[in-house]
Amino acid sequence: MEAQNNWVTLIAAAACLGSLGVMVLAFDALLTFVGWKQKKTEGTLKEAQSLSVAQLRPTKSLVCLRGQIMRVGELLDVHAAQPLALIRMRVEVYEYDPIDEQNNWRPWGDKIKTTPFLLADPSGEVWVDPAGADKTRFLGPGSEPTPEQISDASRILDLPLEGLGRKRARYQLWELRQGDTVTVYGAVRGTGAGVQVEKPPQGPLVITGLDRAALERSQAKRTKLSMGLAIGLGVLGVLLLCCAGGSVVVGLLRMSGG
Repeated sequence: MEAQNNWVTLIAAAACLGSLGVMVLAFDALLTFVGWKQKKTEGTLKEAQSLSVAQLRPTKSLVCLRGQIMRVGELLDVHAAQPLALIRMRVEVYEYDPIDEQNNWRPWGDKIKTTPFLLADPSGEVWVDPAGADKTRFLGPGSEPTPEQISDASRILDLPLEGLGRKRARYQLWELRQGDTVTVYGAVRGTGAGVQVEKPPQGPLVITGLDRAALERSQAKRTKLSMGLAIGLGVLGVLLLCCAGGSVVVGLLRMSGG
């Protein structure tokens, strides 16, 4: 009877370890896919050809240029002395998370607004259409806004902060303005007036205050982190399955020995 109980206990432990191992490997597969996407993006950015404005020709391939925002197509904030080309604000609230079963910072709102802008380098000027620009990976570090900046950003982005009520909140703000120097990765489309930089059919449209070297280092770190976590979880999942199998083998040996 005791041997039978031990066998049942071993089977239960093996099933638990096996299930956990399968779950870990499933999550590892997802993380591996994310890492592969990050690696692909890293390669895409590295392959982009660095050009001056004067060298731009229509192409669907990704090109990289760096220059200064000279003018914007639309005033996002009519009161600003230095007009905005891009503004993004992310809001998080501190509240109970039913998944973690504890209080935590959770996303509440995240909006971006852009307008076409004229980019200039020593060789010339070109209009950039920021529609479809990636807002989450390449803008660089945001800043902690002042109460006045929070109020202005919520108005421009139509982000009604009244909905927060009395919740504890934190904010992160990104702004690119006339006069700022930016790096742009995009495709070049021919227009009646010349060329325009815009989102490519495939690949990201990147607009950032970071220079090319800093941006590519940042992307390489994300890729390394994702792949490292994927490898670690893969090893953990395999170990759990091995432990599950080992438990079954030990149980069988004990049963046969008994």
